[in-house]
Amino acid sequence: MAYLDLVETLNKNRRRLIVVREMLFALIFMLFFYYLGNFLLMALDIGAQTVSLAGGLILFLIAIRMIFPQSKTPQPAHEKVEPFIFPIATPMVAGPSILTTIMLYSYQNHTDNKVILAILIAWGFSITILFFAQNIKDLVGTRALIAVERLMGLLLTMMAVEMLLQGIRSLAQHGIT
Repeated sequence: MAYLDLVETLNKNRRRLIVVREMLFALIFMLFFYYLGNFLLMALDIGAQTVSLAGGLILFLIAIRMIFPQSKTPQPAHEKVEPFIFPIATPMVAGPSILTTIMLYSYQNHTDNKVILAILIAWGFSITILFFAQNIKDLVGTRALIAVERLMGLLLTMMAVEMLLQGIRSLAQHGIT
């Protein structure tokens, strides 16, 4: 829904160009955090527990906003500009929670290609959904999209709680570092 609100005044060809461009930026961000996440965490002296706890908290806040959205304040027509990197590439696609999760996996399994494959598969699904977002909205309607968004918020809440619990368990096992 948020993506469609951002590009509602643009024609179909321009929307598709924006999707490809923004998704490429998002993929670059995700790969950057995968390959350099371990280095960043070590350079900043941040442990896996901190990443898990912080990621869980951020994901929880995002999920709560999905379940209980704030009322939208319409932007004046003269303020509608084409999105560039912000807010589609980041934080919508490559937001704090996914980048935190990617950094956590890079910290734990830096040589594991399964994470790269998972990033590419999720990216492929995401670009496909955004590419056909208007068609999906036309097919299922706005109310169905709102219901799905709230359901995804509920699933994200559970994932956030799990991340928090993993951070707490890790802290309990290894102590504060």
